[in-house]
Amino acid sequence: MELAQYSKELSVAEGIIDSSSCEKSVPSEIAISANGKKSVYRIDKSFIGYGFSDTIWYGTDHFSLCHHLQGMRVVARFHPAAAGHSDELVWVEVRDDIDAPKKAD
Repeated sequence: MELAQYSKELSVAEGIIDSSSCEKSVPSEIAISANGKKSVYRIDKSFIGYGFSDTIWYGTDHFSLCHHLQGMRVVARFHPAAAGHSDELVWVEVRDDIDAPKKAD
């Protein structure tokens, strides 16, 4: 099923990736911070996939939700969960803010 078919059912979250949890190189959840609040989204059967900005230059061995994403901006589309459960991700877009000032090391 394509993302457009889900559009009326989904909520959108934008923020910074805090962490991702992976089992055998398969992501199982992603933690995103926005406006001082951290939310954890699980990846399950509704997950369609993810995309990266054209300006992110990782090799194919790092093109994954399991590598080098901490601190990157993300737009996530998800199914809101019932009380006491994690929201379920459907689509994730990892973005590179070219115009944003670089963080000092």
